This record gives sequence, structure tokens and C-alpha cells, in this order.
Amino acid sequence: MATDAQQKVPKQLLGDIAKADQAKLNHVDVDEKVQLPSPEVIAQEKQEQELKEKVQNFCKDNLKHTVSVEKNPLPDQDVIAQEKQEKALKDSVEHFDPAKLKHTEPEVKNPLPDSDVINQEKKEVELRKSVSEFDKSKLAHVEPEEKLTLPDTEVIQQEKTELEKKKGIEQFNRRSLKHIETEEKNPLPSKDDIDLEKKCCK
Repeated sequence: MATDAQQKVPKQLLGDIAKADQAKLNHVDVDEKVQLPSPEVIAQEKQEQELKEKVQNFCKDNLKHTVSVEKNPLPDQDVIAQEKQEKALKDSVEHFDPAKLKHTEPEVKNPLPDSDVINQEKKEVELRKSVSEFDKSKLAHVEPEEKLTLPDTEVIQQEKTELEKKKGIEQFNRRSLKHIETEEKNPLPSKDDIDLEKKCCK
């Protein structure tokens, strides 16, 4: 009995194959390749398998009971008032009567500049042109004069005094200072002062 593959092949081709000389055919070794999955595919399949096992072995007792809170989907008064205002505005625009509009003649203004602006622009163009076309050969060579500004006698004397003061402070000998004993005075009132205050209070 012919297979499905043989039925699809034309009979003439099958006859030619059967009559062919097998000695003229080339021997071909069949190379069987095993297509192994990559590490990424293996890791992904492992992760999917673990997830599937967790879902199948999940304990429903760990779930907490939650009471559903039904919220009122109806709009509040502010939203209703806003919607009414928008609807009224939309209706007024849709049913607006253009006949109520007043006819206005458009005023065409001359956008051209006046004579003052033209003269000013003309001066700027001429100035820019004179700068760009200026002949540098007409300039006279000038040697720069370097002036050395020295301080006057008052400034020199002031700097000298400050330098001597600074030097005197830096080279000051603390051993030349004299030791002074601190004298503590009693701020309490005397007996006469107390008696006098008592008399005043009486």
C-alpha cells in the first residue's frame, strides 16, 4: 500500500528513481545535529516551571479576607454645577444668532515705515558700509607710551609706618611685660550704707 508521500510524488518520477543506477549515486553521511537549548532558554523554562508549581501549590488559607468598599460613582454637586455651566455655554454658542453682531468696517493701516525711520535705517546702512570698506592704510602709526606711576612721598611714608608697626608687633618681646596681681574689690555695701538705707526706708 502506497504511503501519503508516495501518492504526492508523480509516478513517472518514481519510475525514474527505481530505474536509476545506484553505482552512480554519491554516498552522503547523515549528520544528526542535536539542537540543545541555550542557558537563557533553560533558565526561562526553569523559572516558568517554578512559577507554575508555586501557583499549583499555593495555599488559599494564607489569604486575608477583605471587605469590598463600594464607592458612589455619582457626581457631587460641584461637578453637576460645572457640567451645567459647560452645557449652557455650549448651547449659547450653538444657538448664537449672527444677526445680533454689529457691522464693522476694517481699518487698513499702512505698514510702511515713515520718513524718520527710513532716514535712520539709511544712516545705519551707510555707517555699516563705511566701517566695512574703511581703508586701514590711512591710519597713522602710534607708538604706545608706557607711563610708570610712582607713589608720592605721603604714600611712601604711610607704607613705611605700617611696615614698622607690623615689624614691631612681630618682634615684640613678651618677657618685657611686668606681672600684675589682680586686686578683687568687694562690691558689698558698708555698715554705714546699710544704716543709711534703713533710715531712708523708715
